[in-house]
Amino acid sequence: MNAGDDAEFIALRDGYRAGIPSGKPIDEAAADRFLRLMADLGGTELVGKATSLPNGLFLHLE
Repeated sequence: MNAGDDAEFIALRDGYRAGIPSGKPIDEAAADRFLRLMADLGGTELVGKATSLPNGLFLHLE
């Protein structure tokens, strides 16, 4: 990770691990609302041309 020291490495590692999905079901409606909010606030510079989540984005294992 090219961290400056051990403390920075640990912070980066722990932050990365905190972002790993838990395996619980994803709230697709909430994810779509979040993307729409990011599009409203940041426009194409933040999210590109996306204005909503594409169908089939999330894999449903059953």
